[in-house]
Amino acid sequence: MKRDIAALSREPFDVLVIGGGILGACVARDAALRGLRTALVEREDFAAGTSANSLKVVHGGLRYLQRLNLRRVRESSVERSAWLRLAPHLVEPLPVLVPTYGSGLERRSLLRVALGVNDLFARDRNRGAFPERHLPAGRTLSRHEVTALVPELETADLTGGALFYDGQMYSSERLVLEIVVGAVEAGAVAANHAEVEGPVLAAGRLIGVGVHDRLTGDRVDVRASIIVDAAGPATHGVAGRLLGRRPARSSRHSIALNVVVPGLSHTVAFSVASRSATSTSNRKLFVVPWRGRTMIGTGHYPFDGDPERFEPHEADVERFLRDVNAAWAGRPLTSGDVLLLHAGLVPDVAHHGRQPALLQRHRVIDHATDGAPSLVSAVSAKYTTGRLAAEEVVNLVFRKLGRAPPPCRTAATALPGAPDVAVAELVASAVQRFGGELEPTAIKHLVRSHGSRFERVLAYRHTMNDWKEYVPGSTTVLRAAFAHAVAEEMAVRPQDLVCRRTEIHATGSGGHAALRYAEQVLYPDPTCARKG
Repeated sequence: MKRDIAALSREPFDVLVIGGGILGACVARDAALRGLRTALVEREDFAAGTSANSLKVVHGGLRYLQRLNLRRVRESSVERSAWLRLAPHLVEPLPVLVPTYGSGLERRSLLRVALGVNDLFARDRNRGAFPERHLPAGRTLSRHEVTALVPELETADLTGGALFYDGQMYSSERLVLEIVVGAVEAGAVAANHAEVEGPVLAAGRLIGVGVHDRLTGDRVDVRASIIVDAAGPATHGVAGRLLGRRPARSSRHSIALNVVVPGLSHTVAFSVASRSATSTSNRKLFVVPWRGRTMIGTGHYPFDGDPERFEPHEADVERFLRDVNAAWAGRPLTSGDVLLLHAGLVPDVAHHGRQPALLQRHRVIDHATDGAPSLVSAVSAKYTTGRLAAEEVVNLVFRKLGRAPPPCRTAATALPGAPDVAVAELVASAVQRFGGELEPTAIKHLVRSHGSRFERVLAYRHTMNDWKEYVPGSTTVLRAAFAHAVAEEMAVRPQDLVCRRTEIHATGSGGHAALRYAEQVLYPDPTCARKG
């Protein structure tokens, strides 16, 4: 996958997608797989925004049963299963424990019924998946079983718990990257660090966008019959720039915060009740084990600023930690425990000044009502249903092109690195073949990150003397992985390497040493160094 800004201006496209997060990546892949001439541009790097700031959970539909939203229950179950099939190296089962109490909606008998209904709606959840990626049926646990798993949940009114299974991403950033790679291999042209500056007009009609190359300063015009604005929190601002005025339907956002802390030794994710008056008091916080670390979230808070200028503040972190400690029966957490803060903006449907109320289902806006029939905006708050939202967007694109939408292929087409054998089997084979050259943990990480294409990284052992040198801050990431990311994965800045092509930043083990190392890989000649 090569970065070629000039290719964006050589010929008009059927569809241009703005935004390289989970939704934009899925739209580009779907459109390309269905035969549309497709372009994708991203202002920063792929998955650099809200898509990187997640609990890494691929949710099923249990949470929607409380609202009796059966459509969402089914959709979420189907999409969760799809990711377990499409990317088994990057998505795996995650046990989740919800404690039960004596009365109200949290009583054990009610959750037992909910588990049964959830399993009914997800009855085909394991179809087509490797057995190691099968999701067991939910079940209730006794009080003793709950406290054995999570001692901190022991309270006088605890009656037991409900255990069910969701999906967990090994790397949300690499999942988005593989979707982009899939789009490019299907014929799409993609470029990161390419910012949309304004419209290209013909006789007053929107026919494309002007794109600024943030690496070289060059500007190119990209023409497309249909433009899909999937720029995440920037969607409203991008639409306004292209329309030359404020869109008829505005977007609201709330701040979403998670923290990554050292591993707390739990084997299951579990919920704790948020009791803070400053946060969304009816929501639950989840404590999630992930790759030797623990993630806690998500805290949601009102946001009234410019989404394109959002930066988290120390006060946001302190407020969230107060909320975590109010719900958390374990050792109080301080800012010194935080290895990494996830901070992003998510779509919100609450009115100004009220507690956040998250957008529950993706929203697709046809700007024909704004006088721009070639412009569509798409907004989504969920990783899980990004593929489904993209399917609806591409169906609309075909209709706007005056063509009947052909069948969507993304639910049945595995991502580029998806192995055709069980992941454990591929890991065992790789260890047997390359164990004399690398530690098993490094080999496993290669397989989990790159799937069936892990040998493309190992090919650098034939051309680099220092190929198996570990990147500072990691005991699994090889210098060869950096070299591969630069040559084949469109990594052009140090942050691309440290934060999104590898897990160094995501696990909170990065830092200046890893960034300096990345600079050496990108700019071996100091006179050619660029600021990133």
